[in-house]
Amino acid sequence: MISLTGVTKRYGNTLAVNNLDLSIESGEFIVIIGPSGCGKSTTLRMVNRLIEATSGKIEIDGEDISSYRPEELRRRIGYAIQSVGLFPHMTVEKNIGVVPALLKWDEARIKRRVEELLELLSLDPSIYSDKYPAQLSGGEAQRVGVARALAADPSILLMDEPFGALDPITRESLQREFLRVQRELKKTIIFVTHDIDEAMAMGSKIAIMRDGGLIQFAAPEDILENPADRFVREFIGADSALKRLALLKVGPLAVAARTIKESEGLVAARDKSTPGGTLWVTGESGIVKGWVSPKSLTKAEKLSDAITSCDPRAAGIEKDDNLRDALSTMVKYGFKTAPVVDKGGVLIGELSLSAILEA
Repeated sequence: MISLTGVTKRYGNTLAVNNLDLSIESGEFIVIIGPSGCGKSTTLRMVNRLIEATSGKIEIDGEDISSYRPEELRRRIGYAIQSVGLFPHMTVEKNIGVVPALLKWDEARIKRRVEELLELLSLDPSIYSDKYPAQLSGGEAQRVGVARALAADPSILLMDEPFGALDPITRESLQREFLRVQRELKKTIIFVTHDIDEAMAMGSKIAIMRDGGLIQFAAPEDILENPADRFVREFIGADSALKRLALLKVGPLAVAARTIKESEGLVAARDKSTPGGTLWVTGESGIVKGWVSPKSLTKAEKLSDAITSCDPRAAGIEKDDNLRDALSTMVKYGFKTAPVVDKGGVLIGELSLSAILEA
């Protein structure tokens, strides 16, 4: 548990952080957000004493962090930043192994840990271990930066806008990847961002700051439904309904789908078809091939003539997708009902537009 009590940071006559109280439970993913100059990054850096608090107390598991030497404290806390901060003269393996080496781990143990983390972050150790930072893409470099922050297996991870410099596609991919890693590792994370969509997608709780003070600290859905004041309401934006959809998963709304194998033929398809319903056509392995409607079946001479083709990799929705992304896919492809598939494209259900609108 991390506890901040009456924490203040003053620069001359300027209050960067003002009498901040914040409690973070072990395993929580907390996002701190607010406008530029609100004190969010200063708050983060006071936790590992990169910035010293002017007054107040910060405790980790009941121990005052001022009782530790700063370098000792920082070796216990992972830290990832937007600019990554990889050492350009070191290989990926050496970069990730910096803190374990300082902690006197033996070389074999460091190598095992590096390989484990690269695999966890979807980077092949045989390809990436000996590369230098200049040989990495932005997304690859950020993955290595996260791996380095996790190298000594800290219970706490501080992240200061780690994905802020990436293009939107890479950024969204890394967000999903990191949430997968967090589900597995269950670290206590303090994550700073200026992007409300990123905060809503990633945080189990969100701390909204303004002028060095805490305005609201709550779960994303609570902030959307009950913003503390006008500032919070304006900060989260007018599209709160869409933001709420981003918090909900497809899985609970998916229902069983009517299906027919491609090999069963036209007559069987007509027998299974219902007015207004979608009949999904699959291959023998269950992978979605497309769908048929009563109208298309009436005109067809064979089943293949009636099928509207569907690529499950592009148009399929997975049960762990959020409803906002699902809605976007349905609008793109003109679906009133969309196929819910597993990672291999096998049909496992369907999701209707009406179910999303009622969520």
